Amino acid sequence: MILKRYWIKKREMEVINHTFMSTRGGCIGVVLANNEYGQMAYISVVGGLSEEDDIQKVKDWGSKVSFEIAKGFFPGYIDEEKYRSI
Repeated sequence: MILKRYWIKKREMEVINHTFMSTRGGCIGVVLANNEYGQMAYISVVGGLSEEDDIQKVKDWGSKVSFEIAKGFFPGYIDEEKYRSI
């Protein structure tokens, strides 16, 4: 039996924009998304084989990106009032 207090709620996120970078060592994905808490950007290493899978991986497991860095990745897409600071 799973106790309700240990149940993890999966957040629904609406992807606003995303970008990928490829190097000799692998691929990096950055995703800008809205959720119930506001706007946030996430970054993670990805496989580079499927765009949809890579976006999902970054949303689920990515590290948060600061406001200043996110502005550099997504100029014109960041809403200063909605963006959650780290």
